[in-house]
Amino acid sequence: MHQLPDQHANKVLLHGISVHIKSALEALSPLLVQICNITSAPGISVGVLHHGQIIHNAPYGCQDIQNQVSPNADTSFLIYPLAKAITLPWLNFTTQLHHIFPAYQRDDAQSNITAKDLLNHRTGLTLYDDLWFAPYAPNFTYNNIAYEALGQILEKVSGSKYVDLLHEHIINPLSLNRTFHAGEPFVNNTANIPQTTYPSLRNPFKLVSQLLQSNIRLHSSSLREYSYASGWYRAQLPANVDFGASYEVPALGTDSPSQLLLNHQGCLPSSVDYVGLLPEAAATVVVLGNSAGLTDARRLLGQILVETVLENNFNATKYDTIQAIAQVHEELIDSRTISHPWRPLSVYTSRYYNSTGKYFLEVNDASGRLQAARHSMRPHGKDRFFWWLDFNGSAKRARTPGYPKEYFMLRFSCLCLLFQMPGDGEVFRKRGSN
Repeated sequence: MHQLPDQHANKVLLHGISVHIKSALEALSPLLVQICNITSAPGISVGVLHHGQIIHNAPYGCQDIQNQVSPNADTSFLIYPLAKAITLPWLNFTTQLHHIFPAYQRDDAQSNITAKDLLNHRTGLTLYDDLWFAPYAPNFTYNNIAYEALGQILEKVSGSKYVDLLHEHIINPLSLNRTFHAGEPFVNNTANIPQTTYPSLRNPFKLVSQLLQSNIRLHSSSLREYSYASGWYRAQLPANVDFGASYEVPALGTDSPSQLLLNHQGCLPSSVDYVGLLPEAAATVVVLGNSAGLTDARRLLGQILVETVLENNFNATKYDTIQAIAQVHEELIDSRTISHPWRPLSVYTSRYYNSTGKYFLEVNDASGRLQAARHSMRPHGKDRFFWWLDFNGSAKRARTPGYPKEYFMLRFSCLCLLFQMPGDGEVFRKRGSN
């Protein structure tokens, strides 16, 4: 058990900031380093704000592994996933998409999609971007292309480029002098921000009350709130804040009174991040990373920082033993029941199409071994095969690692196969079969 000082001990307050919390954050360094090493997180930078002031920031690992260069106060991190929380003031949340783009025409419920639906992943469009996976509106189906559509909506409605809008309404009013858009020049670790000024009377915080409203409930076994709010996850602590995790995430906030956590965590091959807002504690926790590790270190580090800000005890062992990718491979091997195919390979080889007919998996015989989508398949059980892609293989293909073992399974049946992800999986059938 990681024992923090007694939360009832005397605290020295300076300008509303608890020096007690600051000391506790500094004492976390050995544990955070250990987690970074276990999860192979190359470079991480963490920061904590309390009552509007920075009370802690610290870098870990390397920003350049080859030359062993550590991150510092001037290191820039990509924040792709966090851009979801940046919304500009031209959006009328109830405007339907086809009113802005007349070419968007459908004859089903999706014809009614609004900006608010796009903000809250309520379109039913899954991560594959071309597959309507769920009904419109009542279900949360995470999809990044919705935010690309929002960017195009902003450009269409305003008549300006997104990068100019970003400077006019976010970067300049907030004096974010080291924040820049990917399309802008970046030399010697410094953003060359356009010299044009954008005078504006618009308040960048004018939409906060709307953006932070709960709009759709997320799947959770808890009776407390766990929902999505236009780029932010809302969780009423204590809770398992585990959306998107492929492992059991330690419960958060069990030693403190119930309060709201607004957070977002993202993971792309070159950008990992975590932001946690605690309105009642007047605190913000930020974790930025430069590459995906063996598991989502940013969530683990973020939760530890949140617990420390709330002056909670937490079990450090739960955080420093999670190695998701290695465990998944071990589970695949340990659960294997056969080493040779149950039937001749010719029984399995074919093209299998999903229900829309837009996607197919081609399974063929590659020199005596089953192959699907260029991945070699190994027998796992009766009419069941598995494939594997380790961390390095994922990185070379710019793919995010960290999927559960079911993701690597194909289950064959009469004239069809089952691909287990997402959710309950999807059946792919041979053409002409029912």
